[in-house]
Amino acid sequence: MTAGAESKYHSYELETLAVVRALQYFRPYLIGVNFKIVTDCNALKATERKKGLLPRVARWWIYLQDFNFTIEYRKGAMMTHADYLSRNPPSVYVKHIKKPLNWAQVAQAADDETRELLQKLSEGQLDPRRYEYRNGLLYYRYTPVGEDPKLLCYIPKGHRLSLLRVFHDEHSHIGADKTLDLIRKHFWFPGLRQFVVKYVSHCITCLAKKRVPRAPKQPITSWTKPDIPFSTVHVDVLGPLPESKGHKFVFVLVDSFTKFCLLYPMYRQDTNELKRVIDNAISLFGVPKLIVCDRGRMFEASIFTSWISALGCEIHYITPEMHHSNGQAERYVRTVLNLIRVDTNIKDKSWSDSLGKIQLVLNITKQKNTEFSALNMLIGIEATTPVIRNLIRDVVIDSSPSNREAWRELCRSRASNLLEKNQEKQDSRVNKDRQPAKVFAVGDFVFVIKYSQSIGKLDPGMRGPYQVTKVLPSDRYELKLLSGARGKTTQAAAQFMVLWKGEWCPESCAAFFAGEQLNELTDCPMLQQCT
Repeated sequence: MTAGAESKYHSYELETLAVVRALQYFRPYLIGVNFKIVTDCNALKATERKKGLLPRVARWWIYLQDFNFTIEYRKGAMMTHADYLSRNPPSVYVKHIKKPLNWAQVAQAADDETRELLQKLSEGQLDPRRYEYRNGLLYYRYTPVGEDPKLLCYIPKGHRLSLLRVFHDEHSHIGADKTLDLIRKHFWFPGLRQFVVKYVSHCITCLAKKRVPRAPKQPITSWTKPDIPFSTVHVDVLGPLPESKGHKFVFVLVDSFTKFCLLYPMYRQDTNELKRVIDNAISLFGVPKLIVCDRGRMFEASIFTSWISALGCEIHYITPEMHHSNGQAERYVRTVLNLIRVDTNIKDKSWSDSLGKIQLVLNITKQKNTEFSALNMLIGIEATTPVIRNLIRDVVIDSSPSNREAWRELCRSRASNLLEKNQEKQDSRVNKDRQPAKVFAVGDFVFVIKYSQSIGKLDPGMRGPYQVTKVLPSDRYELKLLSGARGKTTQAAAQFMVLWKGEWCPESCAAFFAGEQLNELTDCPMLQQCT
């Protein structure tokens, strides 16, 4: 029935609207299926190729592009049955509902290309070592490197885009590699990698909501950690974020070996909250031997350090501004922030409600450095999200190893070797085009560039002056502050340090220390040299 302005539409507009309404109603059954629309309105068929359409008709045709159909025109005299049904709709009583085929069987049965492949398989024209027909479905035998073959359900053309939307869009818009890994655990079609890469690279949500990191300039140095799960963990805090159910921060913990991550929402950034979330992690995996973190105020608080020491755990603080020293946590922080940004903007939901799903997605997708998922390395199983579990039910053949413990140990052994090789390769590749770090000696006077601590456009951008008191490994230095809070020590990397040569007079130097009294600087050895 028409209502309001619809009753004033032209007849061909009403015919088009009727098609749109019908496809909206039957969308779950028609999407991805080739079908035919038969009509006695020749104008409807003509608008399929017409350029100058009314805006509302154009919007309807944009919606119709989701479907694979053809339009056939028939004279009204041959459509009397449709006219009769439209004027005398019958009463329908459901007495029995037959269990339908699963969606993959319906999709393959309706696809001409799949039927052709099945015909070739039955005639022996396809390699039976690659393709197999089982339980009413066509499967492709895929053999990952170093693993046993597994059967992946073949996806027809009409369902490939919809499948990708489920694995990418419904999983917080993860990257191309992680999307490909999730799909290739259960499904396959020709050109899968190129299809995924092209889709993700053109995803407007990813382009608009995700940010590109800035690479460090100084040569990097990797350090070896034990290949034992949760022996060494990297931690960091993401925030502040817009308040979500009282939470403003996200605590991120990453196991350095398996890359398993834990995400906890935090109400505030203090030692009590920090102890709470770390205590939750300890209740799951025990006390780690080493915690790697930055020099945040709550991490350096005496209450926290005393508590960690009482647990028998050590803390390793990274050098200020050298965020890649805690790169495992920093990388996850950036990824989690991107996924939160996408989820909250697209689905209009609280970010604290998304953390559980984001944590699961990150832990079940393959890591580049280990070539295994974190959950697989930790407990020896391949888990899925609820959306994927519902999709693969009655479709995917279980190919999990019979001896999970042996498989887990094999994964860990291979991952340990890969991590060692990747560290050497990464150091060589990254350091190839980078300049050697500047060298300073004990007793040198320096200023330190402050990137992340700068406030405002007119901020001088420097901290100091400092005196070098100790040379540390990996181009790091221990420094002692000469003004203000005298005697305070810190650490800095060579790439952020600028040598102070001592040519300045006290009047010139005073301009660089806003808020400091000149007489507080007179004990500085370099100023005494100037005078």
